[in-house]
Amino acid sequence: MRDLALLALTGLLLSACGSAPLIAPDASGSATAAPTDANIQAATATPLGTWETVIDGVIYEGAAGVGQPITGASVTFNVVHSYFPELQAGRPNQTVTDAQGQFSLPVIVHDTDRVQLIITAQGFMPYEESLAGFDLVAGRSLRIGLTREVPTTAGPP
Repeated sequence: MRDLALLALTGLLLSACGSAPLIAPDASGSATAAPTDANIQAATATPLGTWETVIDGVIYEGAAGVGQPITGASVTFNVVHSYFPELQAGRPNQTVTDAQGQFSLPVIVHDTDRVQLIITAQGFMPYEESLAGFDLVAGRSLRIGLTREVPTTAGPP
């Protein structure tokens, strides 16, 4: 009985120190192999300086002042540089504006990330803005006016 108590105590101490015991008593008091690390799934820690935030705003026609909202403009969030690219895995990075030209795009960033926001709409010049991850700490609310593309005409040959 004393050996069993010593074995259990050793297992507890090893567990507390981060190492799983090689042998653990089962319900009947017999020694059995403890679970291996392969059987245990641990949560992945999020790097310090990482947060979820929202980039939102309104896209409208005209570079100066407030024009008509642009429906269906594409808003894309691209990470140009990141020490933790796995943070973006499987996350949406694009949305479109609604009938009022509004959009909302939830993102996750690290303060060392460099990101690029790209807005495109048919018939308008694209808009790009580069941001650092720490620029998005409190989210970002944008009002962006897009300039219409100037049609090119072919001159005489």
